[in-house]
Amino acid sequence: MKKRKDCFFGVHLDFHSNDTAEGIGENLTAEAIRSFIREVKPDFMQCDVKGHSGYSSYQTKVGFPTPKIKKDALRIWREATQAEDVPLYAHYSGLMDAVQAKLHPDWRVVNKNGEPAWCHMSYFSDYIDELLIPQLKELAVDYQLNGVWMDAECWAASEDYSPRALEAYEASGKTMSFKEFSRQAFRDYVTNYIQQVKAVAPDFELASNWLYTQQAPEKPTVPVDFLSGDVIPFETYDSTKFGSRIIANQHMTWDLMSWSTDMYLNYEKSALQLCVEATDIIAVGGAFQVYCEQNFKNILQSDTYVSTLKEISEYCHAREEYCHKASMRKEVGVLLSQTAYFHERDRLFGRGGLHYDSVQGCIMACLENQYSGEILLGYNALEQDISDYKLIVIPELKAIEPALKEKLLAYANAGGALMIAGAYASRLFAKDLGVTPVGDVQDSYAQLVINGKKLTIESVLTVFEEEGLHTAYLAETAGEGLAMKQSMFGDAGGSWPLPKKQYTRKMAGSIVKEYGKGKIALIPFDLGRQYTYLRTYQMRDFFAEIAKSVYAEKMVKTNTHFVEIILTEKDGREFVQTVNLETGKKHIDIKSFDEILPLRNVKLSYLRAKKPNKIMRYPENTEVAFTYENGRVEFELDELKIHSIFEML
Repeated sequence: MKKRKDCFFGVHLDFHSNDTAEGIGENLTAEAIRSFIREVKPDFMQCDVKGHSGYSSYQTKVGFPTPKIKKDALRIWREATQAEDVPLYAHYSGLMDAVQAKLHPDWRVVNKNGEPAWCHMSYFSDYIDELLIPQLKELAVDYQLNGVWMDAECWAASEDYSPRALEAYEASGKTMSFKEFSRQAFRDYVTNYIQQVKAVAPDFELASNWLYTQQAPEKPTVPVDFLSGDVIPFETYDSTKFGSRIIANQHMTWDLMSWSTDMYLNYEKSALQLCVEATDIIAVGGAFQVYCEQNFKNILQSDTYVSTLKEISEYCHAREEYCHKASMRKEVGVLLSQTAYFHERDRLFGRGGLHYDSVQGCIMACLENQYSGEILLGYNALEQDISDYKLIVIPELKAIEPALKEKLLAYANAGGALMIAGAYASRLFAKDLGVTPVGDVQDSYAQLVINGKKLTIESVLTVFEEEGLHTAYLAETAGEGLAMKQSMFGDAGGSWPLPKKQYTRKMAGSIVKEYGKGKIALIPFDLGRQYTYLRTYQMRDFFAEIAKSVYAEKMVKTNTHFVEIILTEKDGREFVQTVNLETGKKHIDIKSFDEILPLRNVKLSYLRAKKPNKIMRYPENTEVAFTYENGRVEFELDELKIHSIFEML
């Protein structure tokens, strides 16, 4: 039976059982599951065991089974998956358990105001040893499952002011902040249950949902077997591209999960839509799984969805040979600093924040300018050779590891290219570049012109009066004061007065400096966060112009901004992957779609020192005509629907 590291496509089922779910397993048979597996051909399955309610959907002897279980569905799932030689993993809610919160109020997390959480369990409570660990052992030993996908983990973790937690903090000697103590308590909690379960079932594989991913982008210290997370259904366009590049750089077994519905299980996604979402994940080396709402009396809520899952499985498996466990070749690295991520964080872990949003915007600007971009995690930058990156982008941040800053400057000094974007980030590096900020960070507007097109900067900014590559003009007060969100019609609603903001004071819109053998570009405003929330073609072009000023010869040039380029390698094979950027769901109101516009007549020019013998296109498995001149391979795609892979041979 496959281990998780060898699995490429999976199906995840859960329904978070509760005390009103009557007839669990009533119509479920092993043959029905086996038929589903033979049709869909998943490499692994995940099924419901315990959700946030705390009720288990099987006949547990250590937890709280749903009162009216008809059949022990988990036994049937195990029997069927074993017969088909398919690994079976449990969906288990770790830190959220509403049943235990009612039965044991003292097990709950307490906030700083002394208020207990609704159903969040404390790491310091008896919940861990009396229920969670015994139940995981039951799944591993009695049910012989292959592993567990622990839900409600780092994203549900919080500071705990319960008496036991405060006592533990006192006993620790208070050598770290309470917030960092709480983070370490979470890491210790995960390590503890892994070690306890492995002691009785060494081959049982465990993942803590979202740990060491975009919701906890830190150096792995907890011995999880694989990394995983479920992408929020309404933000898949950016999130899958951004999140997959973070998790890929952890260099561990990993997958990401797409929901087959919207967040509230109302709107079913088409096979085409889920293939689009899968592409962002598998193209950078990961595995893909689909979440489907489980029918607790049978398998799926909709039997007709089996054909949809089959289509997605076929799409993924057609690309497995070229994508699974592939590594990205270095072109542009967008830095994600662990220090910067935690510096501004109210929660222990999770999404969002200044640096987080800025990293996401910068990686999207890379991709939409046809750079093969990856997320460079700070600890990797410190521990590994970064000299092969053609360009490293430092998004907005208020703090950075001192040793990391030194290494980045050394990289530039040796001939590398740095792009530093942000009011605070630019101040951190200003002295190194010999420039001096004027005054404090300003909360104002500015404007600059890119190729004759006006670009408004809606970000805090730092004023540098030095002559730069671009000149911007700061919004100055005229009359009553700066009206940041003024109406063009004035208070009366009928007049149209002159605007109160006048762009008159000159400042540097960007500064480019020689630095040793390399170059550094300084952008005094948060390009990344603005590109995340206020995406414009002017900002896209501004990013490209700055990048070109420090890194002139990009790896792939195209005739459209609608194609994404991903440069990978696997087992010594050299791939250029292309993704249709117009296929993704870009608007929160679009729940589902089943049609996309293909790109046509896409021209590519690929920088390569040696002429290839031939180029093959996959999964079509066709040879591609090309020319080679001045160190560039030129070829054309007549049509790109979602994703095509080109191998240089």
